[in-house]
Amino acid sequence: MSINLTQWEEDYESVIQFSPFTKNELYLFNSLENDEIDDRNGLVGCIGIDLEAKGADLHTTWFNAKTTLKTRHFNDVRNEIIGFMRGWIKHFAAAGRWDYRAICLQPCAQCVPDKGAGFKIQRSSYMFYILCNPTKGGCEFFVSAYDNEFLKYELAGQHDLPLTCFSVEPITGTLIWIVKGQAGYIPCSVNVNSQKGNRRIADAENARRHITRAQEAAMLNGSTYGWNNDAAKPWNYYPKSGSPRWAMENLILLV
Repeated sequence: MSINLTQWEEDYESVIQFSPFTKNELYLFNSLENDEIDDRNGLVGCIGIDLEAKGADLHTTWFNAKTTLKTRHFNDVRNEIIGFMRGWIKHFAAAGRWDYRAICLQPCAQCVPDKGAGFKIQRSSYMFYILCNPTKGGCEFFVSAYDNEFLKYELAGQHDLPLTCFSVEPITGTLIWIVKGQAGYIPCSVNVNSQKGNRRIADAENARRHITRAQEAAMLNGSTYGWNNDAAKPWNYYPKSGSPRWAMENLILLV
């Protein structure tokens, strides 16, 4: 059975498209309620949708995860997804099709062991993972909402610290070498006479190793303030600039 969205397309700015989960996304369904993993993944929150028998009553509940990511734009997109889900569910309820789990498997979704069946909906800034579980007398949908600016780097493995990286000493502008887990840094024998020149070398060498500016910033601050600090976690920085997402005093815990 294919899912026909034609009757709802006019209510949305763009067509909602379904996609199957990729293999490296399946772990997301086992990591909820782990605060650090949720932070790494950019979990904004979850939507619970309970459907009673024959689709007579549909109830939605929102659960916050990271309130700083719950912007006005996110609320607009979330409401769009909830509106779509309501229309989609009621469409099949009106047609007398109660096996939502089976419907979820068409045309592109799949089973997740011990979790149900589902699919994902991607918007420009967010990803929504939708799972359906039959319940006694009805069924339950669970929607996890993620910020793509976090999730795409997590899925690419770029929220882990590299073993080593290049950086530039903030005060002197010297080219330095940082080793994960070690305090301080090692000055490089190759240096130019300008901070900008050393910055170009660090950027080029790190890019060759597929190391983002966020990973570099986390390595630099980890070597300075300690590796157990939030300042040593790459997801707390913008990947392209390396600037902190939050105030640095909130990231650094001196012990």
